[in-house]
Amino acid sequence: MQFGVLGPLLVQDGAAAVVVSAPRQRVLLAALLLRPNEVVAVDELAELMGEGTPRPTVVNYMMRLRRALGEQVAARIVTAPPGYLIEVREGELDLWQALELQERARTETAERARELLRQALALWRGRPLLDVPSDALQRDEGGRLAELRLLLLAERLEADLRAGHAAEVVGELQQLVLAQPLSERFQAQLMRALRQSGRRSEALAVYDRARRALAEELGVDPGAELRRLHQQLLSAEEAPVRPGQLPAGPTGFVGRATLLRELDGLSRRGVVVLAGPAGVGKSALAVRWAWQARQDFPDGQLHVAFTGSAEPIGALARFLRALGVPADLLPAEVEEAAGMYRSLLADRRTLVILDNAASAEQVRPLLPGGAGNLVLVTSRDRLSGLIARDGAVRLELAVLEQEEARTLLAGIIGERRVQDEPAPAAELAELCGRLPLALRIAAAHLADQPERKIGDYVAELRGGDLLAALEIDGDEQASVRAAFAVSHRRLADPQRRLFRLLALVPGPDFTAGAAAALLDARPQEASRLLDGLVGAHLLDRSPSGRYAFHDLVGLYARSQPGEPGDAEARERLLRWYAGSADAAARALFPTALRSGPPYGKHAVPGFLDDELANLRAAAESDGPTAVLLAEALSQYFWLRRDKVDAFPVYDAAMRAAPDPRAEVLIRVGLARASALCPGHAAQAVRQAERAEALAAGIDWPEGRAHALNTLGYVAVHVGDLDKARQLYGVALDASDDPASVPGLLANLGSVELRGGRLAESLAHLEDALARARDAGVPALEASCLNRLAVARFYLDDHEGARRDADTALELNARAGRADGEAMSLAILSRLAGTPEEAWEYASRAAARGGESGEPFTATVVRNVLAAAHYRLGEYGEAEALYRDVLASGGLYQQVEARIGLAEVYAALGEHGRAAEQAEEARRSSRAAGFRLFEREALDLLARGH
Repeated sequence: MQFGVLGPLLVQDGAAAVVVSAPRQRVLLAALLLRPNEVVAVDELAELMGEGTPRPTVVNYMMRLRRALGEQVAARIVTAPPGYLIEVREGELDLWQALELQERARTETAERARELLRQALALWRGRPLLDVPSDALQRDEGGRLAELRLLLLAERLEADLRAGHAAEVVGELQQLVLAQPLSERFQAQLMRALRQSGRRSEALAVYDRARRALAEELGVDPGAELRRLHQQLLSAEEAPVRPGQLPAGPTGFVGRATLLRELDGLSRRGVVVLAGPAGVGKSALAVRWAWQARQDFPDGQLHVAFTGSAEPIGALARFLRALGVPADLLPAEVEEAAGMYRSLLADRRTLVILDNAASAEQVRPLLPGGAGNLVLVTSRDRLSGLIARDGAVRLELAVLEQEEARTLLAGIIGERRVQDEPAPAAELAELCGRLPLALRIAAAHLADQPERKIGDYVAELRGGDLLAALEIDGDEQASVRAAFAVSHRRLADPQRRLFRLLALVPGPDFTAGAAAALLDARPQEASRLLDGLVGAHLLDRSPSGRYAFHDLVGLYARSQPGEPGDAEARERLLRWYAGSADAAARALFPTALRSGPPYGKHAVPGFLDDELANLRAAAESDGPTAVLLAEALSQYFWLRRDKVDAFPVYDAAMRAAPDPRAEVLIRVGLARASALCPGHAAQAVRQAERAEALAAGIDWPEGRAHALNTLGYVAVHVGDLDKARQLYGVALDASDDPASVPGLLANLGSVELRGGRLAESLAHLEDALARARDAGVPALEASCLNRLAVARFYLDDHEGARRDADTALELNARAGRADGEAMSLAILSRLAGTPEEAWEYASRAAARGGESGEPFTATVVRNVLAAAHYRLGEYGEAEALYRDVLASGGLYQQVEARIGLAEVYAALGEHGRAAEQAEEARRSSRAAGFRLFEREALDLLARGH
């Protein structure tokens, strides 16, 4: 059975439509359907039927309505004093369906939200209540349903903008603005769509028209949102970020004049592929031309060098960060990330270099579109799919001409040596296949031996497996193998063994520690051998002390035949990565739950940051290692809000069928990573609930408490404090681990604080502090002190709050916890007696928060910085920071920002806007249970703000 009010009244019993032809019967039916499962009084129905309608008439028409509806439908109308109600079940009323789709859309990704909201809007079959002759219903309920449709439309357009479809909705928004010239929301969305589409002047014109319309029709100025967008469009600070990621230009570049001219002519063709065999100089040509042409791309240059068949999400994340997107707003899904990337580059003039691409599928998500951008792709593959489907132009690179090869050689070993031995020099170029990389390696050997004849070196080359080395057809590596083989043969046996073993490293680079693990030797010995390989031009060494193969040399190393003991070496390397990560993680996060005892020995500062790419690659290459690394990296991923690297590690670990305890921790990690993705709260809950059930099944109380703690976080994140309070309480009942209980108590204390239960919060936090001190964990003690300071602040115990924050600051500084220091300084800024002191603390908090790289801390600090600006009377800066929090912060921080904005607008005398922000803060606080903020908002409203 189906009922409809979103258009003419609709009643459907199975496949048959039920017609209610009498107008006054339709009024009764509409009144009941608009309040389903709720009693509507006879007196109220009489008023809706028309002024002066007697009660018996209502009863009479209700009898007629039941007869018209038929037995099945009429049974749904129930007499219930003082009136009637209609029973409607889930999914039977189109209005309910629309509201359910709206609610689901608010928890989904932008792309999925677009689809759900389109489905909701499709439920409208015309003007609501079109055939219901009741002025009261048309005025009140018809207007409400029309407003609901506009709200759904606005939310769908918002999802379109978030998903990167700005250009697609410009026309629709222009029509809406014409129809609703006083709707500031649609005006703002049109301005944003035009700005994201690169149409700045048109966006400014929209503001001017809106300002005039509001002034003429209502006598008011544009609201805060429109004014903020207008200011952003005018401000030089809102100029887009212009990245400059080009690598250093190649030294000693020779030749390729024709190709450079061709690239000049193709700079507006969208996509150009430089294809050719390995070592032919594709990357060098791309970078050389990019440096020559970079002035033609004023909006910046982006560059990524792919390793193998790497997923495009990593490159998208790198580019989005370079374009100014904060780490905590980076999408975890390729589709959303690509949409955001396209929006940021729409109608810009940007050069994008995709070096060493493996396939067209790897490239496509990184194509920005738009006539202004150029994507320059280098690949050993012809990438015919890009030519056929994406309109790319391909340039083929051949080997160097003889004179170019001679010039390159002379530039490295000196013109005199080449003049003295022209024939051997020409033969050397041919033996190296006239490939730039091979020639450079050969020339480097000669440069290291200035007394050696070129002819003698050529004779050594010819004495090797020359035919195999110079075979080109069908083997892209063959043309460089001779040069590599000479370098390889000249190595001492220990160097040669290390060269072969380094091919086992799963990631892009390595340290002496990794080499030592492969060799089962001391790091000093490994360093000595590595330096020898650098001297032989078989390895590159960065200023930071890390080593890497050039990609062709790496291929050569991997082509070496294996020897007995290689499998054991790989196992040692993986154990070293896992053990070092475990030791580093335990040093950073001593209270984090583990499924077993420590298996790492020495904690190296910065190890997790430096080795993250290798750790991820190691996890993806070996299941047992993935299990160990998933556990070791869990807290690291969580604090960094790193979902891009977390998911591959956890997925690899789950494929390895871990033991039950490890699976509990991995599922908790998946839950946390899912919680970081907008719209993925349901997935986070599912993973955490499975972890909790598994822990209960194996009788592991601490694992269960860990999962419940994560469920509590998700509840806090979505604004359900009652649920969070319950979950943290159950977690405390399940846990008896001295290292875990303080954190659970602190989380419960924070929930009580947000809920305005200050006495309960203080009790839990003081208990947590005492237990943290008993456990001897300074970082946890500092965290409890920071939270206690906030509780005391709201209890007006400012002296106690300052004492706790000062102690926490000292503990965090000793522990090197930049995020903890930032939080302590933020609290001290709130407690400061003068505006200048507040600003000093807030500035220090911002500096330490930036060093921590922790997004949650950064959001908290932005609110504190805004408050400090407000105290100094710098209202514009305060408003901008609060607006940033509204765009990127969590619900709690957003409510705090709205209260701050209300104070800013009140200080500016804009009391209407102040009241709007205070009322929104009150509503949000009320819904989420944030009683402290609700009281603050009510106080602001009472003061006339």
